[in-house]
Amino acid sequence: MRRIDIHTMSVALRNQLIEESIKEALDIDHMTIFTSSHRNRYLIVKLTRILKRAIWGIEEQLKRSKFKPKEAEYSFSGREFPVDNLTLKVSDQHKTYLSGVVDRVDEYETEDALYLVLLITNQDPKDLDF
Repeated sequence: MRRIDIHTMSVALRNQLIEESIKEALDIDHMTIFTSSHRNRYLIVKLTRILKRAIWGIEEQLKRSKFKPKEAEYSFSGREFPVDNLTLKVSDQHKTYLSGVVDRVDEYETEDALYLVLLITNQDPKDLDF
């Protein structure tokens, strides 16, 4: 995985990376279904356009913020890393441990403190079980 500073990345490089990612994800060189009809080729164009717009929006937010991305797809587990805030006491004899994946961790550090923002998205509302 390449690490590229979003503040110095050119629009041309950003677009190139997006197009390469789509080509790789869809395996366009080997999966002819994506190029077999005008409709399918249009869907690739539309997907590329939507992704470019979304990435542009994220890039603009990052440029205007003092927070910088620190981690992506960060896994945590209260069982592996026992922290009081990740451990819930169910009863006197039982505990449960929080665990999961944070989509992105952004940080901003001053002389006095470290600030973190945890970004968690849930694409499928039926995955939530309260």
